[in-house]
Order: sequence, then C-alpha cells, then structure tokens
Amino acid sequence: MLTSLPLAYHAGKGTGPLPLQPREQVERFLTLAVALYAVAALIRLRLSRADATIMLSLFTAQFLLPTVFTRGLIALTFLALAIDLLVAERRRLPRLLSAPHAAQLGH
Repeated sequence: MLTSLPLAYHAGKGTGPLPLQPREQVERFLTLAVALYAVAALIRLRLSRADATIMLSLFTAQFLLPTVFTRGLIALTFLALAIDLLVAERRRLPRLLSAPHAAQLGH
C-alpha cells in the first residue's frame, strides 16, 4: 500500500507530490511504522507474548482514540519500539534477511 498509491497516482498522470490530507499522511506513516515493528518483532523468527501484547494494546488504542494526533503518537511509538528492537537484535538481522532464501531452498 505504501508504494502502490504513489505508483497509481503517477500512472494516472498525476503531477507533483501525491496530494494527501493530514489524516491520510498520518495513516501512511502509521502503516509504515506498524510494518517496521512487525518485521523487528519477528527478527528472532518467532513472536513473543510481549510483542503481541504491545501490538494488541496499540491497535486497541488507535480504535478507541481515533484522532489524527493519537494515531501520530501511536505511529511514533511503533517506530521507536521497532528501532529499539532492531538495534537490540542487530546481530540477528542477517539471519532474518536470509530466512526467505532458506525457505525457498527447503531448509
């Protein structure tokens, strides 16, 4: 979704930057932050109970408090947690990147 919107916009002969309202910009940022957190949480190739609880709590908060400001804070929280996980588990990053290749080889 993050890359398909700009591609579709430019394929439809849109010019300039993609015209998004502030809420739409925050939604794109939230989508990016959640995706990055999901990848960071799975760097050990298993989802911990703590990671699942964090994701459930933040998803619940965004539905209970659906303001642009709240979603922006939640996106920043997901991003900060993702960066923290990636830094803490940086030694495992090569294993995560090689996992799709190993799956294709049947290992």
